[in-house]
Amino acid sequence: MSLVVVKIIFDINDKKRSTIRTNLGLEGQEGLDKLNDLFCDFIRAQMGAGADDSKPNDKNIYSIDIMLDLSTDTFSVKSDTGNKSLTCGIVRVIWNMLGSLDVGPIKA
Repeated sequence: MSLVVVKIIFDINDKKRSTIRTNLGLEGQEGLDKLNDLFCDFIRAQMGAGADDSKPNDKNIYSIDIMLDLSTDTFSVKSDTGNKSLTCGIVRVIWNMLGSLDVGPIKA
Protein backbone atom coordinates (compact mmCIF):
# COMPACT_ATOMS: atom_id res chain seq x y z
CA MET A 1 0.00 0.00 0.00
CA SER A 2 1.64 3.22 -1.12
CA LEU A 3 -1.37 5.51 -0.53
CA VAL A 4 -3.08 5.76 2.84
CA VAL A 5 -6.57 7.27 2.69
CA VAL A 6 -8.55 8.61 5.65
CA LYS A 7 -12.14 9.76 5.06
CA ILE A 8 -13.71 11.90 7.77
CA ILE A 9 -17.38 12.81 8.02
CA PHE A 10 -17.67 15.52 10.68
CA ASP A 11 -21.03 16.46 12.21
CA ILE A 12 -20.62 19.95 13.64
CA ASN A 13 -23.85 19.69 15.67
CA ASP A 14 -23.15 16.27 17.17
CA LYS A 15 -19.42 15.56 17.02
CA LYS A 16 -19.94 12.05 18.48
CA ARG A 17 -21.75 11.07 15.26
CA SER A 18 -18.65 11.83 13.20
CA THR A 19 -17.01 8.89 11.44
CA ILE A 20 -13.58 7.88 10.17
CA ARG A 21 -13.00 5.40 7.35
CA THR A 22 -9.54 4.35 6.22
CA ASN A 23 -7.54 1.77 4.32
CA LEU A 24 -4.96 1.83 7.12
CA GLY A 25 -4.87 -1.43 9.09
CA LEU A 26 -7.00 -0.92 12.18
CA GLU A 27 -6.27 -4.01 14.25
CA GLY A 28 -6.78 -3.17 17.93
CA GLN A 29 -4.86 -0.48 19.73
CA GLU A 30 -2.03 -0.65 17.18
CA GLY A 31 -4.42 0.53 14.47
CA LEU A 32 -5.60 3.47 16.55
CA ASP A 33 -1.96 4.31 17.32
CA LYS A 34 -1.22 4.41 13.56
CA LEU A 35 -4.18 6.70 12.98
CA ASN A 36 -3.12 8.87 15.92
CA ASP A 37 0.38 9.21 14.40
CA LEU A 38 -1.08 10.05 10.99
CA PHE A 39 -3.26 12.85 12.43
CA CYS A 40 -0.30 14.19 14.42
CA ASP A 41 1.91 14.23 11.31
CA PHE A 42 -0.86 15.84 9.24
CA ILE A 43 -1.33 18.67 11.78
CA ARG A 44 2.43 19.25 11.91
CA ALA A 45 2.60 19.39 8.11
CA GLN A 46 -0.08 22.10 8.10
CA MET A 47 1.71 24.29 10.63
CA GLY A 48 3.55 27.16 9.04
CA ALA A 49 1.63 26.77 5.79
CA GLY A 50 0.36 30.33 6.15
CA ALA A 51 -3.05 31.80 6.70
CA ASP A 52 -5.98 30.90 4.51
CA ASP A 53 -8.25 33.90 4.02
CA SER A 54 -10.84 31.90 2.06
CA LYS A 55 -14.38 32.13 3.40
CA PRO A 56 -15.28 28.85 5.12
CA ASN A 57 -18.37 27.02 3.91
CA ASP A 58 -21.20 27.12 6.46
CA LYS A 59 -22.44 23.54 6.74
CA ASN A 60 -23.63 21.07 9.38
CA ILE A 61 -21.67 18.13 8.02
CA TYR A 62 -18.22 18.34 6.48
CA SER A 63 -16.31 15.77 4.47
CA ILE A 64 -12.50 15.61 4.59
CA ASP A 65 -10.30 13.13 2.71
CA ILE A 66 -6.67 12.95 3.77
CA MET A 67 -4.24 11.08 1.53
CA LEU A 68 -0.70 10.17 2.55
CA ASP A 69 1.61 9.05 -0.25
CA LEU A 70 4.04 6.73 1.51
CA SER A 71 6.47 6.76 -1.41
CA THR A 72 7.08 10.52 -1.01
CA ASP A 73 5.83 10.96 2.57
CA THR A 74 3.52 13.80 1.48
CA PHE A 75 -0.04 14.65 2.39
CA SER A 76 -2.81 15.89 0.16
CA VAL A 77 -6.32 16.77 1.26
CA LYS A 78 -9.71 17.19 -0.33
CA SER A 79 -12.49 18.79 1.69
CA ASP A 80 -15.70 20.75 1.41
CA THR A 81 -14.83 23.17 4.22
CA GLY A 82 -13.72 25.95 1.89
CA ASN A 83 -10.86 26.89 4.22
CA LYS A 84 -7.62 25.11 5.13
CA SER A 85 -7.68 26.41 8.71
CA LEU A 86 -11.19 25.02 9.25
CA THR A 87 -10.09 21.69 7.77
CA CYS A 88 -7.11 21.57 10.13
CA GLY A 89 -9.31 22.50 13.10
CA ILE A 90 -11.78 19.74 12.32
CA VAL A 91 -8.94 17.21 12.01
CA ARG A 92 -7.67 18.38 15.40
CA VAL A 93 -11.10 17.84 16.98
CA ILE A 94 -11.35 14.38 15.37
CA TRP A 95 -7.85 13.55 16.60
CA ASN A 96 -8.83 14.48 20.17
CA MET A 97 -11.95 12.31 19.96
CA LEU A 98 -10.28 9.38 18.21
CA GLY A 99 -10.96 6.78 20.91
CA SER A 100 -14.69 7.56 21.06
CA LEU A 101 -15.59 7.74 17.35
CA ASP A 102 -16.82 5.19 14.83
CA VAL A 103 -13.61 4.11 13.05
CA GLY A 104 -13.63 1.46 10.35
CA PRO A 105 -12.37 0.32 6.98
CA ILE A 106 -13.28 2.01 3.72
CA LYS A 107 -15.96 -0.05 2.07
CA ALA A 108 -15.60 -0.75 -1.63
